[in-house]
Amino acid sequence: MLQYDDVMRAQREVIYGQRQQVIDETDSLKWVIMPMFERTIDRVVNLHTQGEDKDWDLSTILDFAISALVSPDKIKLDDLKDKTADEIKKFLMGLAEGVYDEKKEQLYDPAQMLEFEKVVILRVVDAHWTDHIDIMDQLRTSIGLRGYGQLNPLVEYQQDGYRMFEEMIADIDYDATRLFMKSEIRQNITRE
Repeated sequence: MLQYDDVMRAQREVIYGQRQQVIDETDSLKWVIMPMFERTIDRVVNLHTQGEDKDWDLSTILDFAISALVSPDKIKLDDLKDKTADEIKKFLMGLAEGVYDEKKEQLYDPAQMLEFEKVVILRVVDAHWTDHIDIMDQLRTSIGLRGYGQLNPLVEYQQDGYRMFEEMIADIDYDATRLFMKSEIRQNITRE
């Protein structure tokens, strides 16, 4: 049983450590949020630009950009055509950086921008982490059945737990990106 607990303990240490870094930050969280944008863009573009150029799903990348990054008037399908995957990533990252800078201008006080970044990141992390705890508990309850299939339940739990943790991190990146980019800034931002 302790070995099962070690998986959750390791994941908890990662999440709580990174969460504490966000809480303790006193200057800016750009160093946290920009890599989230970049990883999200990389995942989406990599997923939809496999195979030959003619097989790429640029309309889905456009839908992602409109739903998670920028307003519909800032991007068109023609902006993505005739570009390599890396050029598409750079283009989308440029749009994301532009939105970040706009929000920074709206919140002319650096302390307000920091608080906005904290609210976004902590809200997303907390929601996904609590869901992940529930899912891992369900996995732990059901993993013993795999022993009947001549599989080691502990190894299966570790592998599935790692995969689900990676998926949670990807979901956190996406939701933090979408929430940050699509949020309307008001001047009364406070963290609960």
